[in-house]
Amino acid sequence: MLNKVLTAISRYSMLSAGDSVTVALSGGADSMALLHVLCANREKLGISVSAAHLNHMLRGEESDRDEAFVRDFCEQNGIPLAVERADVAAYAEKNGMGIEQAARAVRYGFLSRVSEGKTATAHTASDNAETVLINLTRGTALKGATGIPPVREGFIRPLIFCTRAEIEAYCKDNNLPFVTDSTNLSDDYTRNKLRHNVIPRLCELNPSFFAAVTRFTQAVGEDSEFLESIADAEFARLYQNGILEIPKDMAPSVAKRLIARLLDIHSAGGDSLHICEIYEALGDVTCRSVSGGKTAQINDRKISVSDETREITFTVSAESIDLTNPEEAAKINKLLLKNAVDCDRIVGKVRLRTREEGDSIKLAGRGTKSLKKLYNELKIPQNMRKNLPVAADDDGVIWVCGAGVSERVCVTDETKKITVFTYQQCE
Repeated sequence: MLNKVLTAISRYSMLSAGDSVTVALSGGADSMALLHVLCANREKLGISVSAAHLNHMLRGEESDRDEAFVRDFCEQNGIPLAVERADVAAYAEKNGMGIEQAARAVRYGFLSRVSEGKTATAHTASDNAETVLINLTRGTALKGATGIPPVREGFIRPLIFCTRAEIEAYCKDNNLPFVTDSTNLSDDYTRNKLRHNVIPRLCELNPSFFAAVTRFTQAVGEDSEFLESIADAEFARLYQNGILEIPKDMAPSVAKRLIARLLDIHSAGGDSLHICEIYEALGDVTCRSVSGGKTAQINDRKISVSDETREITFTVSAESIDLTNPEEAAKINKLLLKNAVDCDRIVGKVRLRTREEGDSIKLAGRGTKSLKKLYNELKIPQNMRKNLPVAADDDGVIWVCGAGVSERVCVTDETKKITVFTYQQCE
């Protein structure tokens, strides 16, 4: 295990002579092994070592037992220790967060406050594999497949090449005491379900599963880092005055990274599902709800983000085109046909309006839906729905802005004359 730790420290330049390192010490086998290996090699590495323990107050007497254990161990071994207690459950309720998310936020805030240099966390190759699997089940992009970063913003993970089995063997060989978190034995959490039920089967398929995942995340990390550097340069070039413009010929892998940066700077999250929805909507004039009560507004290839309280309006125009006239027919392309209706199939007069109670539409190749249900399905933000343009003839809705035309009036090979609706979001 020691060789793997030293390899990780060297490969990722985790430590330099003179560094102060604070170990995030839970009292479990991983963090105890990390503390021990750094203390045993502090002279060789030229570092000073301390520890920090956060009592999350989530497991009653067991949480207090863990705190007492690390206090006693550090006192006996002359290791400086910082301890805090935090009511994570209350924090989660106050901030509308899940317990795991809240615990992580509170823990990293605590570690950032008490560490005077670098902070070492006891994430292992096993944790890394679990993280990759969790991200894959959620439909991650490339970045999520890179797993746990060995180094990030002052946090280092010297155990990232070590498996949990190797760490437990290290504790046994060095007579290291540790405590066991009872929640790790339960399948109530996603990570535990993977740890107890999925990963053992994968290890049966490949006994070197953890090493294989480590190689995979390293390779993916290198590719991701290269793409991120391109995205950084492109975002600086294409983001102006709050508007991001995505060129038509931009590779999807770069374009989606630019969208993620746009959402991030507006505190609108970077969920891969939202990013993909926005990317797929490019070339249209529409909106998509994103995180943080924000709306992403798409105007052709331009994207901006605003609060959902801001009402969005549109301008609409309609142009009739005679397809029997070659010069006029040359104006048409397949993209325009999404917003084109066959004039001969219109019933009565056409009115431009907004949604009315009872409105429905049957889009080409799909079933009939109420406009309310369609708006929900398309995830059209509330601040856009009130003024979203709709065209209707005497028999009902024939076109919905951003959604397309009704099947009963769509253009066919026999169509002779069409009306094309064009629209633009007002600034």
